Amino acid sequence: MAATGNVLGTGVSALLAMQRALATVGNNIANVNTEGYNRQRVDLGSRLPQVAGDGFIGQGVQVTSVRRIFNSFLSEQVRTTSSTFNQLDNIYAFASQIDNLLADPQAGLAPALQDFFNAVHDVADDPTSAPARQVMVSQGNAMATRFQFIDARFNNLYDGVESDMRSTLTEVNSLASSIAQANQDIIIAQGRAPGQPPNGLLDTRDQFISELAKLVGATTLDEGGGVTNVFIGNGQALVVGTQFRELEVSSAGFDLSRAEISFKPPFSSGVITDFISGGRLGGMVEFRREILDQASNTLGRLAIGMATTFNAQQQLGLDFNGAQGGQFFNAPTPKVFPSRNNTSNTNISVSVNDASALTTADYRLTFDGTNAWTLTNLNLSQTVTLSGAGTNANPFVGDGLRFSVEALSAGAGDSYNFLIQPTRQAAGNLSVAISDPALVAAAAPLRVTAPSANGGNGQIDLGPITALTSLPLSSNGGDITLTFNASTAAGTAATAASNAVSFVGTKGTQAIDFSGLTLANIDDGDSLTIGGNQFIVDSTGAVADNFTTRSFYVDTSAVASLDDLANAFATKINAIDASGSNSFTQNSLDTVPAAAAGVITITSAYATSTSTQIAVTGNAFDTGGVGETAGATLTAGTGPAAGDIITLNNQDFVFNFLGSGVVTGGAQTQVTIADTAANTAAAFAAAVDPQASIAAAAVGATATITADTTGSAGTVLVTDTNTVADSGVSQVVTAGADANGVFPGFTITNGPGGTIAYNPATESGGKSFTLATPFGAISFTIKGTPLAGDTFVISDNTNGVGDNRNALLLANLQEQLTLAGGTVTYQEAYAQMIADIGSQTREASVNRDAQESLLDLAVEARDSVSGVNLDEEAANLLRFQQAYQAAAQLIAISNQMFDELIGVIRS
Repeated sequence: MAATGNVLGTGVSALLAMQRALATVGNNIANVNTEGYNRQRVDLGSRLPQVAGDGFIGQGVQVTSVRRIFNSFLSEQVRTTSSTFNQLDNIYAFASQIDNLLADPQAGLAPALQDFFNAVHDVADDPTSAPARQVMVSQGNAMATRFQFIDARFNNLYDGVESDMRSTLTEVNSLASSIAQANQDIIIAQGRAPGQPPNGLLDTRDQFISELAKLVGATTLDEGGGVTNVFIGNGQALVVGTQFRELEVSSAGFDLSRAEISFKPPFSSGVITDFISGGRLGGMVEFRREILDQASNTLGRLAIGMATTFNAQQQLGLDFNGAQGGQFFNAPTPKVFPSRNNTSNTNISVSVNDASALTTADYRLTFDGTNAWTLTNLNLSQTVTLSGAGTNANPFVGDGLRFSVEALSAGAGDSYNFLIQPTRQAAGNLSVAISDPALVAAAAPLRVTAPSANGGNGQIDLGPITALTSLPLSSNGGDITLTFNASTAAGTAATAASNAVSFVGTKGTQAIDFSGLTLANIDDGDSLTIGGNQFIVDSTGAVADNFTTRSFYVDTSAVASLDDLANAFATKINAIDASGSNSFTQNSLDTVPAAAAGVITITSAYATSTSTQIAVTGNAFDTGGVGETAGATLTAGTGPAAGDIITLNNQDFVFNFLGSGVVTGGAQTQVTIADTAANTAAAFAAAVDPQASIAAAAVGATATITADTTGSAGTVLVTDTNTVADSGVSQVVTAGADANGVFPGFTITNGPGGTIAYNPATESGGKSFTLATPFGAISFTIKGTPLAGDTFVISDNTNGVGDNRNALLLANLQEQLTLAGGTVTYQEAYAQMIADIGSQTREASVNRDAQESLLDLAVEARDSVSGVNLDEEAANLLRFQQAYQAAAQLIAISNQMFDELIGVIRS
């Protein structure tokens, strides 16, 4: 019986095991097309053998488990690539709509911009044409409407994103609920069958997680006990155990009209929109932030920039009625959103300061109660440097914006936070401010007239007016008259000197201001007049030296710096071969014999005959510039006085102080030595070569030209009176003059008054001027050769209906680099916007296609492990069927054996 029982039991166990195996194979075959199903396999194990006297007798087979074939790494790969693919697919779907809109030759902005400026050109061609003016206003309205249309499409996309965001969050919440419930069911199932996996429930939960990954990037963490937790964003918990947190669309940010993502109460922890990535939801967030916001900001910058710059030029002109031009466009203004946590509800004032400096970024202006106001560029996460004090009179200025916070009493403990969107959706607020075509300011505010009595062919062309300062002239002193005078007009005075050049002689000191000018301003015929001596610049050397008229010419053909210029003057003068008792020598003391090295002997003519000495370090006046050692003092006596005689190598020199104090080598001490024999003079300073140039004078110091003007002739040396070398000084004489020392030019009546230098002999090709403050907005160019007494009158432009000068400037705005820091025109800014959107759309398309390929590979890799293979299952079906039949046959044999045994017993 035992043996028979073993055979029967073994057969029954095999029959039952094969039955379960067949059932599992059948289940695999049935679910071959079920999404998320992982094929299952029956794990078989031998039963414990029965101990017998002759050994251990096997008792058959048992099913240890039915488990799914699941690879967590491959499944996670599928979820990750699926999440990224859905994000890129959603970005492309939205971005392609903007790309198609902006690049459309009919619906885009480019044709409207071109049509508008074509109309402006038509007005410039015929400023008296009422139809042309009307067309310009109409095309302005058409262009503004096109801005509004594109902005409205952007708003539709914002609404579409918000709508999809709401529906997607509904799905996310549903899946989160299902995952939490699946966790609960798995816990219960494992309690009913400890140690056995509830395969169907596990597949269902994994499928929920896979579906969730298509909607939003998610990570999982197995807690143990069959529980899987799910996290989104940068670690925000969505499902924890059997609990889940619902998401919602809220208006929790600065802009209450903007849809944001947050958790519903009581789990609300603020806006998490910027943390969301992956899946359709991540695609919406990225598209809105990186593409739609930037497109809206860029279009808004173009609208603000065009309106602001066009209005600025329009207001500098005169309309058909002769009145100052007003605004052509209603320019949009920046949007400001205060934080609900601000100390007070008072807002701040933000406006455009410089349209060319506007960026496409949003900003945050904060005051934390301890530090000063801080402006942050949110695109770059960088602090913007602000100038100004933040008051109405002196606002903060930065990135083309001005900010006034005067309405706030920001002090210790106060907290303010403002979101500023200078250009967001500004295009929708652009409109034309005028309806009357007569208000187009085509004329310039000033005109210039020349009386018919003028005898020359001179002319004056007015430049563009840059501001309305001191206009109209009728309210600020009347017409400005320029009268040409060929003999008495003075040169234009330069600004206050940072380095002055003084001319020192027995007749006193004369000064010419060398500041604010460059070497290039020296022209042929320019002159320096020093104590009656005149030095004329000649770049060719063709002008003969004229000693009898005390005029000296300097060849500037090789002059590259002021140092060269100064030495050229000294060399030229000292090279003149003059007749008479006085000769011109280069009195630089560079040729002191070696015997005198180290010692200067000073003999006082008014004190005693006792010699005093000044100690020096080597040859006192060699060309290397070695002079007194700083701090050195006289070895005897109280020091020389003005008028004392210095004897050097048996030559007497008059001792004069140009500085003060004892000769100690300090920077403030200057000595003039006059040669009493040759009646010449030279100036030098300690530690400086006597032949140093004007350019070597330190800022604030005085370089000198010392001349003997008591005799019939004199010698001039250009020297430096300061021991400190200077670099970068570039200063020359101010205005042109002819060889007779006369400055031809114009006398200005009214306006700023004064004179301006204009030499028809050298400047008839054109010379430009800008009037002095407060008439600095007026500039003009003088051409031709006026005659003495010729006048030109600059006056208000009355009855200038045929004037097109301001219309030309309005039309020229189309070609000017007015946006993005003065780097692009209006059309170029729009083309750049189209290129950026097109590039982002193309990038999203390429990345999406690549990610789709990766997703296919990941799915294939996962299915090769977990998927149902019908060929394999058919083979298993045949194998298990044969085993089942064999087990059944074993039972039949066992039954036959049992019947035979019963029969034996009965017999």
